[in-house]
Amino acid sequence: MDAQHKKLFQIINEFHQAAEQQQQVHKAAVICLDKLVDYVNIHFADEEQVMFACDFPQPDIHQKMHQRLTEENVSPK
Repeated sequence: MDAQHKKLFQIINEFHQAAEQQQQVHKAAVICLDKLVDYVNIHFADEEQVMFACDFPQPDIHQKMHQRLTEENVSPK
């Protein structure tokens, strides 16, 4: 999970660097946001598997939080 969290921040940092360099900010935003959406979905699925496998307390509540975050903040491609 830590490696995935690092990857999420790496994607965000890629956008930040492109924006600082003013290199086609809109194009960089679209590319980075697409990467972020894809990776967040992978991360949430993996994290939920771990939670259920390790008897994490109330994993269904955490899973619903993931679903809500995705529904509220990510529009389909």
